[in-house]
Order: sequence, then C-alpha cells, then structure tokens
Amino acid sequence: MFTGLIEDVGKIVSISHRQDVTILEIGGTHIASAVRRGSSVSVSGACLTVVEVVSSDRFKVEIMDETKNRTTLGEARAGLRVNLERALSVQGRFDGHIVTGHIDTTGLVADIINRGRTRQMFIKISPQWLKYIVEKGSVAIDGVSLTVVSVEEDMFSVGLIPTTLADTTIGDIRKGDMVNIECDILAKYIEKMINKKGITESPENNGLSWDRLSQLGWS
Repeated sequence: MFTGLIEDVGKIVSISHRQDVTILEIGGTHIASAVRRGSSVSVSGACLTVVEVVSSDRFKVEIMDETKNRTTLGEARAGLRVNLERALSVQGRFDGHIVTGHIDTTGLVADIINRGRTRQMFIKISPQWLKYIVEKGSVAIDGVSLTVVSVEEDMFSVGLIPTTLADTTIGDIRKGDMVNIECDILAKYIEKMINKKGITESPENNGLSWDRLSQLGWS
C-alpha cells in the first residue's frame, strides 16, 4: 500500500524486453539504496516489483502486458521522469490517502489553468471511472495523492500547489498528455457491497434515506 506522497523523482535509463515481460531500469534516485529484490515501488502510480538493485541509485522493475495496456508505462521511453514511492511500512505515518498502486485507467489532460503560483488541472475520463470521483475527495494521478476540486459531466479537476509542481512530475504535464488514474478504493468496495444487496442505481434510490439505510442492513 502507498500514500500518494512522492519520495523522489527518477528517470528511466533503459528499457529491455524478455518475451512478454518489459524491464525498466530506473536511475538517478536515492530510493535505490533503500530497496531490495522483491520490494514494491510505485512508479508513476503503478505498483511494480524490484527485480534487481543495480547500484546505489539504480534499480530494475518488470512490467507485464496488463500494466502496459492499463497505464502510460506502455508508451514509456528512456529519459522519461517518473514519480517514485516505496510501499508504506507498518511503522510509517499515513499522510496521504489509501493508494494501492493498481491503476484503474488513463485520463486525458483537457486543460490546465494557471492561478498564480497554483494550477487547476482538468482531466477527462470515461463515465465508468468518473462515478468514483467526488468533489473534495482524493484521487491519485501518476501516483500523486491530490484533492478533487470539481466534477463535471465528463471530467474532473484537481488543484496543484507549488510543492507538488516542483517535487513531482506533475509540473511537467501539459494539455493533451495522458496520465495514470487510480480512483478511491473505498468507493469501489462500497459500490460492490451495495450491488450485492441487490440495490441498483435509479432516480428513486439516489442519495441516503432511512429506508435506503435499512435496505443496506442498518437499523
């Protein structure tokens, strides 16, 4: 599990292929000295396994076709900067939100509005995933835990503070780029539990009422 608080930004040094597995070598990061073979690392939001520590500032991870098809890493090239976060330790302080490192979808950056030292970024995603995005809720974009500012018909927006822009790859993003999106895992679990109760979405049961809470097992 991760928190969405980026520890470092590294760079993809090389990309190699071994049958259906792609190997990324990531360098220029102090995280390499703190991981070992088998460690989990979030690479721009995708949870990947370290397969080799090359040096004090380089390590290798493997990705399979599912990761390539579901995330922007499928189009990664040498020289690309990536956000890095090690898995949360049991003793760690939980400062972000629950991030699994399992990317749900990619989104298209539709617009970026400069608001002085901050920015507001608008991202288009399909309705299948937009339903899990709520105003003032949390979302992970390229592994960064961000607060949702607004939700519209086919997109949502997040606010970007100067520290996020300076310390992560978010500051490199431009209009038209694709980004990795992980929705709030709690929203997906709640939806599944509600559907198991046989309660489907409709104008009649949208929102909460005493009758609806009773249907969900609350008394």
